[in-house]
Amino acid sequence: MSDIGKGKIQVCSVLTADLVALITERAEALTISRGRFTARIIQRWADQGHPPVNELDKLMQNEKARLARQNPPGLAQPRTPQR
Repeated sequence: MSDIGKGKIQVCSVLTADLVALITERAEALTISRGRFTARIIQRWADQGHPPVNELDKLMQNEKARLARQNPPGLAQPRTPQR
C-alpha cells in the first residue's frame, strides 16, 4: 500500500477476468477509471453500514457485537488467564 493524496491509501486486489471485464465496462460507461469505480463500490458498502460480505463475516460480526454487549466500553475487561 502507498499513500495517494492526503488521507488516501492505495489498495491492490486480484480479481477474476470476468469481474475485471464487468468493472471495466461499467467504469468506461461512466468515463472513470476502474480504480475509481471500484472505490465507489467500496464507499457504497461503507455508506450502507458495511454489511457482512459472506456467512463467515456475518458470524464474526455477530460475535464481535455480542462481546461488545457483554463488555461495554468503560467497564473493566475480563482478564485472560495466564498460561
